[in-house]
Amino acid sequence: MVGNKADLEHQRVVSLDEAHALSRQLKVPYIECSAKARMNVDQAFHELVRLVRRFQEAERINMKPNQKSNKKRNCNIL
Repeated sequence: MVGNKADLEHQRVVSLDEAHALSRQLKVPYIECSAKARMNVDQAFHELVRLVRRFQEAERINMKPNQKSNKKRNCNIL
């Protein structure tokens, strides 16, 4: 979960505690970033890539050895 526009602290609508509570409830990491201030943008992207790879690896491991995926392959651009 990514909180954007972290450079606008004075305009914050969701408290840091609320954001962390929701991320714990959803069992996902939380990071705040600001494209304007160039803060944590790369870290957020790299964390997303790590999570996607971990999910794909878990999915691959759960497939039976000779089982083919029925999913149609798509190209997704983030």
